[in-house]
Amino acid sequence: MTVSTVSTGITFNDDSGYSSTDLVTNDPIQVIHGTLDAPLAAGEFVEVSLNQGVDWVTATADGPASWSLGALVLSGSGTVSVRVTDAVGNHGAVSASAYTIDQAAPHVSISASSTTLKGGDSSTVTFTFSEVPYDFQAADLVVTGGSISTLVVNASDPSIYTAVFTPTLNYSGPASVSVQAGSYIDLAGNIGAGASGPALSVDTQAPTMAITSSAASLKSGETALITFTFSEVPVNFAAEDISATIGALSGFAATANPLVYTALFTPTAYTATGNAVISVANNVYSDAAGNSGIGASSAPIMIDTLAPMAAAIGIPHFSQDTGSSGTDLITSVASQTVSGMLSAPLGAGESVQVSFDNGGTWDTASASSNSWSLGHTLTGSGVLQVRVIDTAGNYSTPTITPYAFDQSPPTVTISSNVPTANGVEPAIISFTFSEAPVGFSGSDIFAAGGQMGALTPTSNPLVYTATFTPTSGVASGSATIAVSGVYTDVAGNVGGAAAIPSLQIDTVAPTAIAGGVSFLTDSGTPNDLITNEPRQTLAGNLSAPLVAGDVVQLSLDNGVSWQNITTSVGDTSWSVTETLSGSSHVVVRVIDAAGNFSTEFSAPYTIDATAPTVGISSSASSVSFGGTATITLTLSDPGVLVQGDVVVTGGTITGFTGSGTTYTVTVTPPANSTTPITVNVSGGLFTDAAGNASQASVPFVLTVNTTPPPPPAPVDQVLHGSVGDDTLNGGAGNDTIIGGGGNDKLAGDAGDDVLIGGSSDIGNWIFYITADGKLAASHSTSTTGQTLGLADLNLKIAELAFLNAPANKLADLTLLYSAAFGRMGDLAGVNHLLASGASMEQIAQGFTVSAEWAAAGWNALSDIAYVQKLYQQVLGRAGDAAELKFWADQLSSDGAAHSRAYVLLAFATSTEHRTLGADGAAGVAVTLNQESGWIAGSGNDRLEGGAGSDLLVGGDGIDTVVYSGAEKDYSLALSKAGDVMIAEPEGSMDTIRQIELGEFNGVTRDLSFTQAGADKLQELGMLYHLTLGRAGDLPGFVFWLNSGLQNAALGAGFIESVEFGARFGSLDNNAFVNLLYHNAGQQADSATLAKWDTYLDTHSRAELTMALAHDVTLVGSQFGANGMSLIGSL
Repeated sequence: MTVSTVSTGITFNDDSGYSSTDLVTNDPIQVIHGTLDAPLAAGEFVEVSLNQGVDWVTATADGPASWSLGALVLSGSGTVSVRVTDAVGNHGAVSASAYTIDQAAPHVSISASSTTLKGGDSSTVTFTFSEVPYDFQAADLVVTGGSISTLVVNASDPSIYTAVFTPTLNYSGPASVSVQAGSYIDLAGNIGAGASGPALSVDTQAPTMAITSSAASLKSGETALITFTFSEVPVNFAAEDISATIGALSGFAATANPLVYTALFTPTAYTATGNAVISVANNVYSDAAGNSGIGASSAPIMIDTLAPMAAAIGIPHFSQDTGSSGTDLITSVASQTVSGMLSAPLGAGESVQVSFDNGGTWDTASASSNSWSLGHTLTGSGVLQVRVIDTAGNYSTPTITPYAFDQSPPTVTISSNVPTANGVEPAIISFTFSEAPVGFSGSDIFAAGGQMGALTPTSNPLVYTATFTPTSGVASGSATIAVSGVYTDVAGNVGGAAAIPSLQIDTVAPTAIAGGVSFLTDSGTPNDLITNEPRQTLAGNLSAPLVAGDVVQLSLDNGVSWQNITTSVGDTSWSVTETLSGSSHVVVRVIDAAGNFSTEFSAPYTIDATAPTVGISSSASSVSFGGTATITLTLSDPGVLVQGDVVVTGGTITGFTGSGTTYTVTVTPPANSTTPITVNVSGGLFTDAAGNASQASVPFVLTVNTTPPPPPAPVDQVLHGSVGDDTLNGGAGNDTIIGGGGNDKLAGDAGDDVLIGGSSDIGNWIFYITADGKLAASHSTSTTGQTLGLADLNLKIAELAFLNAPANKLADLTLLYSAAFGRMGDLAGVNHLLASGASMEQIAQGFTVSAEWAAAGWNALSDIAYVQKLYQQVLGRAGDAAELKFWADQLSSDGAAHSRAYVLLAFATSTEHRTLGADGAAGVAVTLNQESGWIAGSGNDRLEGGAGSDLLVGGDGIDTVVYSGAEKDYSLALSKAGDVMIAEPEGSMDTIRQIELGEFNGVTRDLSFTQAGADKLQELGMLYHLTLGRAGDLPGFVFWLNSGLQNAALGAGFIESVEFGARFGSLDNNAFVNLLYHNAGQQADSATLAKWDTYLDTHSRAELTMALAHDVTLVGSQFGANGMSLIGSL
């Protein structure tokens, strides 16, 4: 059976806190009361459990439907469970109610969004409670330095409150916000703890300033120091914040005191009167807290910067201005009335001030109308200033005039530059005054014993000079030179007289005369004073014995400097030992104590210890089949040589001739020889005038190759392709295969073949301008002929560079060739002249001074004959009388425009000559004996030479040479003719021209670099051989070719490379030169080493390297039967 009565609610007898029915309390001792939904039935009772029904305690019935239990001691939080039980133990439904015993006091923490506040700021203050507070309000807060407003609870968290703190206006100091203890409770009724917020700093006080001036009034030329003093350290205060009236500020600066700034105030010039004010506006600066500052203004500063209108003018006047001038203010009178003029009458309050000590002190003068005067006693010299001053102290620009008060008479001292006047040079007499003299002239000088020269002033106004020439033939005497007191100083003081203290006279030369000079060791020709011995004893005789005071003097530099030779009275000869050098004149004389000397003896001498040399040069750097060379021997000094003195190995000599310093001989190598010819001249074959024996010459080496050229291989067949893409195979034998137009595949197969990707260009060529101004080319062989236009030619060929020039200039140049030489232009000459950038006038001038012009006899012609020949050679007819006169008159006129070159150019470019020279009559002519790829349109061709030594010419397009082997088995060389050759593994050498690519067993290599100039390829090849002792590698060779480096910079790149340094290390000059020769397979002898060692005294090693890279002998040594090796392996 189930009991139906249930509990309807419970209460605590002491339910403290915000609610008395919430079972949340801070009192653990409680009596629990409860009610039921119906009265208890008989036998029923109420049971209560405080531990979730584990244990049950019977409550006391207080009434039919109420009950109680207590007193109980509760702890923490828990649940009160209630049920009704009947007598037999049946239980009704359990009702449960939660309770909380909370004895912990709540607390709070306070924070602020900003702890530093200035005027206008506020801070949000946050109160964070440990529990939800009750009865918390703004009145519970203690606030200093401000006020609290807008206290609100956080909408999402009731344990957080916020309020706004606003600082007190015009307050500066600390502030705080705190919560009083006991001003709030928690839900259980526990009283809350108090708390203090963070320290707040408040500054709402606006900073102020004061402006003061160092001066209350200012006149012209004065300034005032303006001081700005702040109540607080200003922020962002700058010169631009300051305004000034009637003036300007400068030098704005902060001082050591951070509260003080200064500036210099300069009033406006020419201001008659006014009050200046210095001010700073509000809000242009702030304090550290950010409060805007309050401005200020200075007290008025009285301004008067207008100088008086009247001013002193002109030079003041002394009433007693003595001396040479009455207006120079130089006087000997002390008592003076000083006066002067004014530019205008004085204004009210103005006066004239005069200073005699350059502005140190001032006296007031009397003034009337436009003049002034002042009585004054002079005490000395000084500077006189005069000005007009007003009451404010402004003054006009003063006049500044020096003056002198001088009562001292001037004096003079007379002196001579020599104690004894001789008969060689006049004595120089100096007149030195204490002051600059006035009225002094030559007539004021008295002289006895000789003649005075003209009186000459010097750069020093106190000194005058004049020459004194004593009377000749006086062996011993004295002179008198005096000045009377007939001069004054500028102040008018009369000068004193003076005389020279002493001046002796001796004008008689010594009797003894030097009679000659000899060298003790005069090598070479005797007694010619030309010798190779610098240490010499010089000696000579005198015409008479030396007397007392006589000295023999010797000069070794033609009289520039002299030395005394030790002799004795009565000697009639002299000698001295000296070390001489170079060439000059030796001069000997006898001089006495007065400086008179006898007739000088002079003779040239030469010290020459250098052995004469023999230089050897050749008309050719090498001798080939059927050739000879002319050897020139150049002697540094004249000498006699015979043919037997010339030692030649590797050839024979003929035709020996010459004399003096130049001899020539012809050398001829034997047939089939590659042995160099060496030419030597032994030492000691002749001597120079000093007796030095000649030294041996540096051996001269001449490259030789007299092996006759092999006969051309017979051509078995000639295969021609069509305009299309052809495949041609020559098969066995020596074939010529010409692909023509299109992209062709050419295979030579066995034999020595010629493979041409385009058309054959062997034959005769003429390039000319047509009558309609277009470029054309005529190409002909013994059997065919064709005319081609510019588009038909391969213009990337260097030899055809001239075709890129303007057609009109090319036409004029070919016409000039025709006019001057009666022929077409040659390829090399035309290319050179067009590349030089020379004008047609300059080219014509060059033609008229050329050897070809002279050989034709042009220079020997008169003007009229010159014009007649031009008519015949250029125009093919005779000129009439008027034409001849016109051009003859042109040549006889003045000016460069009428030179023979001018007339030649006029004939060459005349309309008549252009008509005659059209369509090939004038042009550029050349004959090609080898295929060179001049004709364009060959396409992108593949050339496979096969076995044998082949010539492979690509032409234009991208052309490829094809080989079956691996690239590492092929190398590149340069022939003496300047062609690039590919060496094949079996020893054949293929010559390639205009080839861009190489294909080796399917691997393609870029070979376009082989189209660089032969000179550049040879230079790089030589640098590799000289510096590294090997041929180039492909990447390195291409790198240096494209580097753009030239001359010494290129040489430095090689000798400063990592490889050079690692292999050869640090070398001295001698070792460095030896290494380069050794790397080239040569041996440098001692003379060669000495020559290059001397060269390195003034040149760098890089320059030496480049010099050797172009040395004819060394270059020739690197060309073998297969040319010069460029790249050892592709």
